[in-house]
Amino acid sequence: MKTILLTIDGKRVSAYEGDTILDAAKRAEVYIPTLCHHPLLTHSGACRMCVVEIEGTGRQNFNSACTTPATDDMVVSTNTPEIQKMRRMNLELIFSERNHQCPYCEKSGNCELQALAYRLGMDSVRFPFLWPKLRVDSSHPEVIHDPNRCILCARCVRASAEVDHKGLFAVRGRGIDSDITVNIEGRLGDTNVTATDAAIQVCPTGSLCRRELAYSVRYGERMYDTTPITFMPAPPPPAAPKPAVAQTTSAPERPGATSTAPSPQETPAPTPKPAKRARSKRAK
Repeated sequence: MKTILLTIDGKRVSAYEGDTILDAAKRAEVYIPTLCHHPLLTHSGACRMCVVEIEGTGRQNFNSACTTPATDDMVVSTNTPEIQKMRRMNLELIFSERNHQCPYCEKSGNCELQALAYRLGMDSVRFPFLWPKLRVDSSHPEVIHDPNRCILCARCVRASAEVDHKGLFAVRGRGIDSDITVNIEGRLGDTNVTATDAAIQVCPTGSLCRRELAYSVRYGERMYDTTPITFMPAPPPPAAPKPAVAQTTSAPERPGATSTAPSPQETPAPTPKPAKRARSKRAK
């Protein structure tokens, strides 16, 4: 696999050909915030939280790090004041679209959206809240679907199709009217989803929650209550190509002919014959 070199925040970084900018940053332990990205799923670029600035790309210098391939001699900036401003505004818009009441949410302390707001220093929202009236789906015995806490990252859609191979979720509508639907206007209880499905595990907020884990850990003792959110594990290096195995060629056999010769391991060793005794001449 070919190795490339690029510069991220003034640091020379090596990556593999085919890596995205986000992959290269993870290998160099440079943190880039994400919400829709997950290492088990295909790249989406839906949340735009991983926006970075690339030098020499013309008018559109800002691109999503999770979908932009890393190239040789690329120069990337991930944490300039302008980028911080864009991420902060984007995060505020995500909070204003739905009903994210962190003090009353079961996922508080384990929520990636909440943890990212703390890390970026977002303590208020400048935009008016929309307060949509969305119904909670509690028809399933193991899982609850609360669209009020959804951020439309579509992790559940990709995980259900790519990992669980069930395809239970989809995105319907456009723009501000977009929503996650279950089996085309169906209920969660009418599906074969289980609490152990990847689609439930990868949800970054409290939109998809397991009933049995609700409030099982005290506030203040949860994942992001003590540790700031950071990047997910770096992708493994590409596997080295296997050496070619030399193939031996043998003379082709005649059609219908079968070989009766034993293999070298099966050929018995010849038994040595006893030496003949010499005859003595009798005296006349």
